[in-house]
Amino acid sequence: MKTLTVLWMVAFTSTLLALGVAAPAPAWGQASGILSDSQEPGSFLVFPKFQTGTVNTNEEGLLPRSEFEISVVCPNGVTCSQDPTNPTRVLLKAAWVCGRFGGDLDNAFPDQCNETNFLIPTTVNATVYFGAQGATAVNLGPKAISVPAPPNCNRGFLVVWVVDTFGNAIKYDALIGDAVLRTQTGGSAAGLSTAGQYNAIPIQGSASLNQGDQIPLAGTTGPDPAFAFDGTGYQAITGKVKGSVRYPGPTFQLPNVPMPVQTGSIETTLVLLTLDVHIGTINPPTHVDIFFGNEAEQLRSASANFVCRGEARLDRTPLNVTNTFGRKGSLESAAAERIIPPGVGSSPATLLGLIQTLERNANGDVVREYYSLLSNDSVPVPTTFSAP
Repeated sequence: MKTLTVLWMVAFTSTLLALGVAAPAPAWGQASGILSDSQEPGSFLVFPKFQTGTVNTNEEGLLPRSEFEISVVCPNGVTCSQDPTNPTRVLLKAAWVCGRFGGDLDNAFPDQCNETNFLIPTTVNATVYFGAQGATAVNLGPKAISVPAPPNCNRGFLVVWVVDTFGNAIKYDALIGDAVLRTQTGGSAAGLSTAGQYNAIPIQGSASLNQGDQIPLAGTTGPDPAFAFDGTGYQAITGKVKGSVRYPGPTFQLPNVPMPVQTGSIETTLVLLTLDVHIGTINPPTHVDIFFGNEAEQLRSASANFVCRGEARLDRTPLNVTNTFGRKGSLESAAAERIIPPGVGSSPATLLGLIQTLERNANGDVVREYYSLLSNDSVPVPTTFSAP
């Protein structure tokens, strides 16, 4: 049977070649070994969205609107202590990254990206967790870590990477994590809330580095030292995103007799960010064209511009798509570009994304929420990120 299978595969491949049909080939980024793997632990984590503030719950009291947890595993090829009295120590650095004007998707002008950073000491096999609420006391238990530097904006993204005792970034592909985002349902006094979760995006250190090696600085970094995400420092990420979406608009309950009665609504938000960022300096806008599809394979296009990070509801400017177009569909971007200087030239840019979906009742209160990371096209876009 095995011989017949092999002969059949050879004959089938020969037929394809005779017809001029090429066998599938791996994507260039995967074949060259420089693309990061979102399913493996990384040396660098990206959390695409945080929002500050708290929610009041009947079950647990006051909780942060954004809660993050990071677990440290033992990297492949490394011997780690399994003795909890003498653990393998790991030091993390984290930064809340903010756009100055709130981070919309219609900002086409250069702007400054700011950050607030802090250190997190931990160990292999341990998990740390914390919120983005600032100085407000919340009920995360006695083992939650205290964040000495809260965000200086209402929303943004969080990055975390492994450093040595001198603060230098190192390859240590050990980090996994997730975020929980909460929304108050109605007034806080009622103590009702919803929550959704998404996984952090891991980025590994270069395949040419050993675990524990220092991440080299990029050769050309602009005004500040920066790390390369091109397979020499960290692995690369891509410049396109794609995914499935629930289109926003009113919802109805069946049967619609004699007339449809609205029972609630869907609110869908697109979150985009780039790692083409120089913290604390003026950054050019990132431009991306976005194509939406529906059940009938119809397409609709829109464009977005943001600096560092942006988000917008699908039913508002600049995206303007609702469930009159379809109940569910696809979202796919063209290649993101940095506009340098605005209106004159451009260069390829990295792009990461997240979809947030809220289900509201007839009173407009959020009763369910869920999040999904966007996929990519496996084509790496080298970039530099000026970490603080």
